[in-house]
Amino acid sequence: MKMFPKRNQSLWLSLVLTCQVVLFGIVFFCRGFLLQKLLIPDVNNLPTDHGKPMWDQVVLLIIDALKYDFMSSIGLTEVYAFSEHNTSHSKFYKFVADPPTTTLQRLKSMTTGTLPTFIEAALNFGGSEITEDNIIDQLLRQKSNIIQMGDDTWDSIFPERFLRSYPYPSFDVWDLDTVDRGVERQIFDELKKKDWKLLIAHCLGWEILHN
Repeated sequence: MKMFPKRNQSLWLSLVLTCQVVLFGIVFFCRGFLLQKLLIPDVNNLPTDHGKPMWDQVVLLIIDALKYDFMSSIGLTEVYAFSEHNTSHSKFYKFVADPPTTTLQRLKSMTTGTLPTFIEAALNFGGSEITEDNIIDQLLRQKSNIIQMGDDTWDSIFPERFLRSYPYPSFDVWDLDTVDRGVERQIFDELKKKDWKLLIAHCLGWEILHN
């Protein structure tokens, strides 16, 4: 029986050990970093009658590209001041997001109260309908109509949920103003109407920042 030279034996042993370390690293990475979220199919059916709502209508304005510190550095201090001095009618929120910070995962987190996993970032370009319990479906169960305008991701994850919807494509990297302009065209007419409880206006923010 032919034996490998001692030098070749050491080389093969090093190669085997290296492969084992790499394999262990891949498994460890997948198990610890690429987590899969467990979906809970239960729906909250507890009574929600807490008397008359504080407000008849609510406008949720989301601006993707607006950093919190921009409010005082690029001439938007009026918006911040309005929010601070009219606390009974408006609230300015600083949104802190952990990775992944893609739109689809952030909207899932906001509407369901769950934390997205990093691997879900790959689904950002092809969002599927949200079947978990969420604030949109809870409002609909209370017969509260919802209006949506802006980023078309909302229509992907909540199809046929909105009384009226004005979606605009948000993944065209060469088009920086269509979504924002679309919201500007629609929002003031909708504010005059009284047949909705929640209005969601989702801007990308580029046009707002540049103006």
